[in-house]
Amino acid sequence: MKGTGVTWDVAVRAVGPGGSSAFAHYRTVTRPVSSALLKKSTGSLRWAKKSDGRYYRDGAYQTSAKGATIIISTARSVKRVRLIVRTGPGEGRLAVYVGGVRVGTRSTAASRTTWAKQLDVVLSRARSGTVVVKTLDHKPVRVSAVGLGRS
Repeated sequence: MKGTGVTWDVAVRAVGPGGSSAFAHYRTVTRPVSSALLKKSTGSLRWAKKSDGRYYRDGAYQTSAKGATIIISTARSVKRVRLIVRTGPGEGRLAVYVGGVRVGTRSTAASRTTWAKQLDVVLSRARSGTVVVKTLDHKPVRVSAVGLGRS
């Protein structure tokens, strides 16, 4: 998919007959990494593709296997990992690693089902290397997308 995993810095300014205002800078915008670039574990730790229009991008990868991974290689200057997941009753937990360091854990359990919930892991400083999203228990987890932010 063209433009996935690409980062933009966005700024706006007013322009009129009296001149121009200063730029107002907004947070850096990053599109999620292409599904084709997500390396998913296989075998007993495999992820199954589920299609449903309620998911972000109409689908998600699902597993109930403890230790299943989604890997993104050669990430640079990562300051935020955004997981777009389904949350709901009885759902599992995910750990996020960047460059071999565990940077956060997020639960997908919730009292009500949300099909495209954004869960952010904000790093204390920029890190580079392999990004690994790993399941922590034998409960269902559904991941639609992973985004890597640089701000």
